Amino acid sequence: MKQFYRISMLTLTFIFLSSCVSIKFEDVTPFQIYSSNYYISKDRKETKIYVSYSSKDKIDFKNIYFLNQKSKLTKRTIAGKTYIFASFPTYFKRDIILDNNSTKEFSNSIPNSKKTPFKLQEKEIVINYKEAGKIKYHKILSIKKVEEKIF
Repeated sequence: MKQFYRISMLTLTFIFLSSCVSIKFEDVTPFQIYSSNYYISKDRKETKIYVSYSSKDKIDFKNIYFLNQKSKLTKRTIAGKTYIFASFPTYFKRDIILDNNSTKEFSNSIPNSKKTPFKLQEKEIVINYKEAGKIKYHKILSIKKVEEKIF
């Protein structure tokens, strides 16, 4: 019985450790980043990020991660400069019932907490993009907060 226990524990440990794959950040990317900025809209409902970059190749940007949130990226060229944009909601309106009678609170939905695979500091973002059929990640360590900018 002890041998069965040891083998099963060893198998479970191996499965657990093999599933823990860390994400590797790319230091050398097929694009060059000139600036990365963010601002909070005047109505304070969303945070907008824009990153100026250049590349000889066409880059397939996918998502951006910021403050434990994930957003799709869009590309635009403005005045000869190429940007990727994203926006994140900063205000979440939740319709909940708070009552002394706890049975009335059963209709409240469970908060949806989306966890990102990264532990990011306040001024860090992660961009993921597709290159040669593989999803790759690039971490920007210092995104700058600016006043609202209208393009």
